[in-house]
Amino acid sequence: MAKKNISYVSLVKLIAAFAVVMVHTSMMYVTNNDFNAKWWTGNIFDSISRIGVPLYFMITGAVFLYREEPAQVFYKKRAKRIIPALVIWSLVYYVFIHVIRNENAFQIQEFVIKLLTDNHYYHLWNLYAFILLYLTIPILQKAVKYIPTSYIIFYALMSGGLVTLNSFYWLLDWSLPLNANPFVPAVAYVLLGYAIAHRDLRLKRMGLYALGGALFIIFSTYFSSQYLDKFHSAFYNRYGLPVMVYATGVFMGCRWLTERYSWITSTKVVSIIASSSFGIYLIHPLLIRYWKDHLSPEIYQTTTGLEGLLFLYILVFLSSLIIISILQKIPYLNKII
Repeated sequence: MAKKNISYVSLVKLIAAFAVVMVHTSMMYVTNNDFNAKWWTGNIFDSISRIGVPLYFMITGAVFLYREEPAQVFYKKRAKRIIPALVIWSLVYYVFIHVIRNENAFQIQEFVIKLLTDNHYYHLWNLYAFILLYLTIPILQKAVKYIPTSYIIFYALMSGGLVTLNSFYWLLDWSLPLNANPFVPAVAYVLLGYAIAHRDLRLKRMGLYALGGALFIIFSTYFSSQYLDKFHSAFYNRYGLPVMVYATGVFMGCRWLTERYSWITSTKVVSIIASSSFGIYLIHPLLIRYWKDHLSPEIYQTTTGLEGLLFLYILVFLSSLIIISILQKIPYLNKII
């Protein structure tokens, strides 16, 4: 198989970075139960941004599954980056939240326990997920050559469908006996990324399906929340079929766009943001907390809250990008971002 041009992955990284920041800035509006204009602002922006982490999973498949290298070589390369990143960023958030903001003493035992139980900050779960995925990559590298593309599609539909079916069960306060473990659809994303990048997977009307997925997330969240008379986030699930279809459409859309306008991925803006994408993911919750502490609450008091949301979003994204761009120039620190 000839090696494919996957330069469009830079554009996917850019969109993923935009999405993860928006998810966490818009969440403050949807956790209330008023279902007013401000809630709708948060719901729309949160829903259309749910593809951030799935896109990172798909990038993993596009970048790594094509290769085949000894497992010990692969593990050594990945461990040199992911393990220091997990420890150091856990330390950063522990110091910022526990020591600086809450004015508590640094306790090494507490820090280690939180590190071992994924309990430092809400977004660091992704590093643990990638450790698990990386453990399977050498196996998938060998196995994927024997898996038909139709099986990959079926596996994705099955795993994402079970997650979404379980979301409906929750509305009835039931538990689905066949609920998919999150690792199962995470692998589906990895395989989809590989199939799109290296098997030239193309699905007719995928853009329409992606739009349908996004709209389903928006309105199913609204109607299920109304039904329960409280915010219901199950249909935001990154592993559910609507998000999976939506993310697949965006990934394919990036490929389609760069096939027609190849200059896009070589622009400086795309290059800078793409190279900083992982770092932006790691640092942006800290800056959300910082800016919310220092901005006047009045900016959120408009009817829709749109101005305050966009102002906070731009502020967080740009400050994250600037800090990460600076850290990338510092030896050793550039290895963990």
